[in-house]
Amino acid sequence: MGNHKSDILRLEVLTQYGGIYLDLDIWVFKSTDHLRYYDYTTNRAGPARLSAGIIFTAKDSKFLRLFHESYRDFDMECYACTPIYGQNELAFKNQELLHVELFKFCKKMDGFQVYDDLYVNPMDWSLPRYAIHFDHWGVTRNQQEFPNPENIKTMDNAAGEVARYIYYGSRRKLTPDSSIPPWYKQSQDIYN
Repeated sequence: MGNHKSDILRLEVLTQYGGIYLDLDIWVFKSTDHLRYYDYTTNRAGPARLSAGIIFTAKDSKFLRLFHESYRDFDMECYACTPIYGQNELAFKNQELLHVELFKFCKKMDGFQVYDDLYVNPMDWSLPRYAIHFDHWGVTRNQQEFPNPENIKTMDNAAGEVARYIYYGSRRKLTPDSSIPPWYKQSQDIYN
């Protein structure tokens, strides 16, 4: 139940206040303002499943309430049963209660292709996409360092392009001695 405590807390807060929940490894680089006008929005995380890591919702969302209530039947033996498969089942039965973005929060999801799309292949910036859901499992599995302000300067892949665009305002590779943005230094000073 450990990991799912945060799922339940997330749904309780969203049920009470509404709002936006994004997993920590989702990097947004385009406006998502219009998604706030739907009662409940999530994204497709694979061929037959929705994401519990991206939620835009109104506080009185009927779908959110149903999703939250589904945790009463949580099966501790099946890690993904409630957050992933349970949400899918609810969505199939209540399609009119939610909006699903297909591939605007991630690249195509076919097995380990996500890792290659982020850390091996260049990014196709012509595609309409709001964000990238970084595959931290792929980084760990392939023994790569997760993007940080220093190593993204020279990363020659989509992860580097997106990270440079967010941190430095440019997709182009930078020299290792390029300066870190002042806002990043200030945030580090707060935590050190």
